[in-house]
Amino acid sequence: MKEQVRKLWENCFTDSKEFINLYFDMRYKEVENIAIMMDGKPVSALQMIPYPMTFYGKLWQTAYVSGACTHPDYRAKGVMRQLLNNAYHQMLADGVHLTTLIPAEPWLFDYYHSMGYASVFGYTAQEAQAADIHPSEKLTIKLIQDFDAEVYQYFDAHQRLRNCALLHTQEDFKVICADLSLAQSGVFVIYQDDTIVGLSIAYDRAEFIEINELMADKLEYEQALYAAIQDKFEGKKLIRYTRANNHNYSPLGMARIINAPQVLQDYAHAFPDKEMRIHLIDNQIESNNHCYHLLGGKSLIVENPKETEYATMDISTLCKELFTPLHPYMNLMLN
Repeated sequence: MKEQVRKLWENCFTDSKEFINLYFDMRYKEVENIAIMMDGKPVSALQMIPYPMTFYGKLWQTAYVSGACTHPDYRAKGVMRQLLNNAYHQMLADGVHLTTLIPAEPWLFDYYHSMGYASVFGYTAQEAQAADIHPSEKLTIKLIQDFDAEVYQYFDAHQRLRNCALLHTQEDFKVICADLSLAQSGVFVIYQDDTIVGLSIAYDRAEFIEINELMADKLEYEQALYAAIQDKFEGKKLIRYTRANNHNYSPLGMARIINAPQVLQDYAHAFPDKEMRIHLIDNQIESNNHCYHLLGGKSLIVENPKETEYATMDISTLCKELFTPLHPYMNLMLN
């Protein structure tokens, strides 16, 4: 199946041979792939890549939809809708709370919305200035291009401080490092003596340098990282991408609720002062279709409700209502 899915990918996407090799050597797993077969071959396929997600003291299991594609000869026939529906039920059986993705094209936001997704992941981008500073003699900055366990430990400790954020496992971080190596970049790591005190990940986007991640214990270390990145990329403009805020931000990714009873229970527990009465409609996952009453830290399924007391909403609207105010975070998804 792997080679067949690879051929389908090559038929549908314009990625470089190097990136495709990386994806199918390091990221693709047969157990995470799902496909629609016709004439003995996959005509539509996607991968459901597991990502942990922090949610107010809990760790959710999520599935990131990657490589979703349909052979040109089979498009506009409902094949992808069937595939996504099959994927949702597989995710539900696997204990997944939420599925996420990044649309490959702007028009796909509307398509995925029709399949229950909502645009809830965003980012802000602002120019970063490298101050004219000279790091102290005790600070050393290295560009790490291969996976380093100590670097990942620092990265993982800091990513887990974020709430409502997708987490990168050690295995996934190895893929990120390989992708950075393809891009002639790596992880900029700053040491004080022999201790890691900050790191940053940057990509050359031709017209500017995209700083996709920056973690530092002090502002001094952050500024030193900016200076090192600018030096590496010969003075190009630095644009730092950060979590969306309450003001202007750009859309990035989408989410869909897979297990509504569990998500609503965890949400009610996280926000015990919030009361909601919801008549939920999910056109793909029948087990989500209930009336829910959130009150006092619990989410109850109400069997015989007075319908006038409940706000009817579809699964996409519910996802947007719950998560948009929380500014959920994703990055480094190889998009």
